[in-house]
Order: sequence, then C-alpha cells, then structure tokens
Amino acid sequence: MKSEVLQQFPHIQLTGFAMLLFLGSFIAVAIQTFKRSARPTFQRISELPLEDN
Repeated sequence: MKSEVLQQFPHIQLTGFAMLLFLGSFIAVAIQTFKRSARPTFQRISELPLEDN
C-alpha cells in the first residue's frame, strides 16, 4: 500500500525537505530551551500563574 501511494507522489524530495525542516525546528527549540541565559526568563514565566493582578 505504501509503495502504491509513493508511485502517485512525484515529489519525493519534498519529504526529505520536510524532515530537515522539522529537525531544524526541533533542534532550535531544544537549544533555546536549554540555554543558561534563558533561565531568568523561564523563572519569571513559571511564576506568572502565582501573581495577583
């Protein structure tokens, strides 16, 4: 069944591009999350639900 679907899809290189785009986005988010310089921002964000306005 998979081969039948792939025979009808002429742009196989788009799947590779989509995979690279996904991996690049995932790595960028992971790097942004684990940067030490972002720690104060995440600390402030984690306390937002506890503040009274």
